[in-house]
Amino acid sequence: MGEFLTSPYMIAFGYLIGVLGVILTIVFYRKGRRIKRLTYASRAFNLISSTASGLPGFEAKYKGVALENLTALKILIWNSGTEIISEADIAESDPIRIQLPEDVSALDARVTAMATPTNLASAGVSLQQMSTVDLTFDYFGAGEGCLVSILHTGRQYIAVSLTGTIKGHGQPRVHAASAFTESAAVGVSVGMITTGIAVIVASLVADTFRWELLWSLGVLVLSSIGIVLLAHFLSRKAGGDLDSRFGGAFTPSEFSKNAPGRESK
Repeated sequence: MGEFLTSPYMIAFGYLIGVLGVILTIVFYRKGRRIKRLTYASRAFNLISSTASGLPGFEAKYKGVALENLTALKILIWNSGTEIISEADIAESDPIRIQLPEDVSALDARVTAMATPTNLASAGVSLQQMSTVDLTFDYFGAGEGCLVSILHTGRQYIAVSLTGTIKGHGQPRVHAASAFTESAAVGVSVGMITTGIAVIVASLVADTFRWELLWSLGVLVLSSIGIVLLAHFLSRKAGGDLDSRFGGAFTPSEFSKNAPGRESK
């Protein structure tokens, strides 16, 4: 009985059970937490560049104002937590805002999609600062949010951030959960495989090598692959595929249907 319990097969099985136990602990812990968190992701499409505006005879205007650059920016904002976020949860001294660089002016901003009409999300260019877009909403349930479309005078690749404070839960976060989760899984898997290789090397040095150890290493490798695939699946399910979240409204042609008219000569 003692030899059976100390066999490489049982050792490998013990490793597998231990790893699964850690994964389940993390999953149930995350599900049990009460979190209010706004997450955001953005994409931009340059409609008019300084190169095009410099062409002889070419002139682009927006409401009578000549433009050198015109960029369509889309920002997806959603509740990635577990609890409802209501208007009362937002700090009055630090409301939710979309912040562009100070030298960039937002020409128009509006909510073009919502998870449900009852969210009552609304966006508009701040009267105090043209580089700021104010965002208000009644509530966002878990997984709910809105899509904000902005026309601004900056280039395609500029720093865009969502600012504000949710009482007791901090500030919004940029979407990066999937990359972190999968990187952590890869790290755990590499550690497991390294441990297995170290055990085999140690057995060779001590002249106690047995072929069953290679079988155990194979189990660790397969388990590691399974962990990485599981992390990939869970992260995509939790974070969501951004293209599907934008519901097809994430292209320049779709944006132009909702954006204000542009006048060019």
